[in-house]
Amino acid sequence: MTALMATDATLTVTIHNSRPIELTDLTESLQSLGRQYSRYLNKNKVVLAGESKLYVQEVRQGSAVFELVDLVPLGLFGSIEAMNTLVDFSKHLTAMYQWFIRGGEQPKEELKEVDLRNYANILSPVAKDAGASMTFSGEFHNSPVTIYSLTSGQAGEALSEIWNQINTVRQTQPAGEYEQVVFYWDVLKNQRDSGASERGIINSISPKPVRVTFASEEVKARIAFMQDRNPMLVGFIVDVRVETVQDKPVLYNILRVRGEV
Repeated sequence: MTALMATDATLTVTIHNSRPIELTDLTESLQSLGRQYSRYLNKNKVVLAGESKLYVQEVRQGSAVFELVDLVPLGLFGSIEAMNTLVDFSKHLTAMYQWFIRGGEQPKEELKEVDLRNYANILSPVAKDAGASMTFSGEFHNSPVTIYSLTSGQAGEALSEIWNQINTVRQTQPAGEYEQVVFYWDVLKNQRDSGASERGIINSISPKPVRVTFASEEVKARIAFMQDRNPMLVGFIVDVRVETVQDKPVLYNILRVRGEV
């Protein structure tokens, strides 16, 4: 197991809540924040020493306060680079929410539905609590910085615009690859070679069932031949290539399975 060390930067998420936070909302908020950080690095072609992820370093008493760091392999150079990317990501997060709330010029990012859903999920705990607020702050080189703060009302404004953006993306989305979308079965034949009879649904792309193929037999086995569960009752987080005819999905080619929901 590789030993990890913290960088000189932290991103602190503070939720001042007026009522208890649902665990699923809190978990999805932090997971979406971590996923969007990884996507931010990939989009900007940032390569660090080792795999870069956000980790919860400390949970404090009082409000829901989570101190997040980017860990790097011990003994490898990359601490300063990781610190800079966390600072840049924090600024980017601020710019995105300011744009969702106030409009104006869009930050330079090609938005896909998975990005918009991550931005929406991050706000879920505060948007559902009328008396709540959320603050992103940090400490960079031992200097505290307040990055951005949103009230529940502002979170609601941001979510409204995010869903407008999602609907726009859905109406104009071309054929291509989509990452981390939720797939579930509509028709599944319990056989290895089932031809064109198997169909699945990805609501973020289309509410209608679409024919399904797979990049490999191993990929199919993960979501079609589960030993201890009925795959018809499970949602799967997948990467998929969508083929269309006259802008309507006609084929989902499942490239990889990332997990279950």
